[in-house]
Amino acid sequence: MGGLNGAWLGLAAALVSSGAVAGEDHLWAKVGATDAAATSALDACRDESRNRRFHLPDRTTAAAMMGEGALPYLLAAGETALDQKSAEKAFTRHCMRRHGYVWLPLKSDESAALAKLTVASDRAAWIDRFYAATPVARLDAAWAPIVPALPEGAEEPLTFDGLKLEPSALTVAAGTVAKGGVVLSGPVGHVQTARLVGAVDAPVIPELNAAAGTIFYQVVTPTDFDPEQTYWCGPMTYYTPSGPRTLTYCVDVGEKGYEFNMAGVEDWYAPPPFPGMPQMRTKAVKLALAPSEKDLLGRMDLALTATRIDKNFVDLRVSVAAGKRHQQIWILHLPFEADGTAVLPFWTHRLVLTRAGDGVTAAFTADGDGRGWLDVNPEP
Repeated sequence: MGGLNGAWLGLAAALVSSGAVAGEDHLWAKVGATDAAATSALDACRDESRNRRFHLPDRTTAAAMMGEGALPYLLAAGETALDQKSAEKAFTRHCMRRHGYVWLPLKSDESAALAKLTVASDRAAWIDRFYAATPVARLDAAWAPIVPALPEGAEEPLTFDGLKLEPSALTVAAGTVAKGGVVLSGPVGHVQTARLVGAVDAPVIPELNAAAGTIFYQVVTPTDFDPEQTYWCGPMTYYTPSGPRTLTYCVDVGEKGYEFNMAGVEDWYAPPPFPGMPQMRTKAVKLALAPSEKDLLGRMDLALTATRIDKNFVDLRVSVAAGKRHQQIWILHLPFEADGTAVLPFWTHRLVLTRAGDGVTAAFTADGDGRGWLDVNPEP
């Protein structure tokens, strides 16, 4: 593909299913852009999209969130969301934004002028001139979000979704652990919490309400469209014929406003949104958060439980608890190596499980290589 001519047309076609305007009336642009640089960025984004990773909540957790009867729907929704081409297109769109490019609307005369050019070199030259002449104010106006942004997070070592882990606070099991036993446990916290500055009444279906001061927690997780997607999750109430019901919703900022995604029933922690679940979008709402330096929701208790031990694999269920309330959040699928060990990377540490009869012994050592739980294959 030579020049932004090919890249521009390809992206215009690719973005139709991602909500972008089809045809020759938009262009990726930024201050100081060139045809060659924009093409290089687009190629890099496409390459990255083919090797992306994302966090798909395990099926057991997803079914428990909505009830077992919802499992077929959840699986079908997940398969739709994980369609390779659709995911690559969405990822590429977000990736170009991370490279500093805005999907800039063209004026009618600009669109008409570009449409008349059929020779690749002429189109590339026109685009370079367009870049050079475009005022910064026009780019800034196109870049500005349709709603005020929410605080952004970043994926950091010893964090998983919204959990903040401290290895020194965790206890490894002594002796042999049988199936159903806990291999590692201890207190964990939330990465970040915040309070709603004012009440939220989101005019979606169903209408969602949250009072001023409601506590939300931050989740940063790779999705099928962004490697570090930030959500803010907290309890929101809607009304049914039988009365009010409160569930946890995770909110992010999309191109059409705030996006509300149902996440679970626990207000202190829930899995991230399941890909493919219907999103409710609105720009007609004021949503402001005041982050706190302390964990407003308090500690949780982490447990890694061996749910399967056989000659080939050991599966670990990751769950957290607040008092008597429990929430399963992940299942880790670890293969046994030839020496009888299975290793869970733990960023700065490693959890090494060694086969011992029908069970395993566990060692938690401070010799990690920086990899974390998302570098492990989930349960198949």
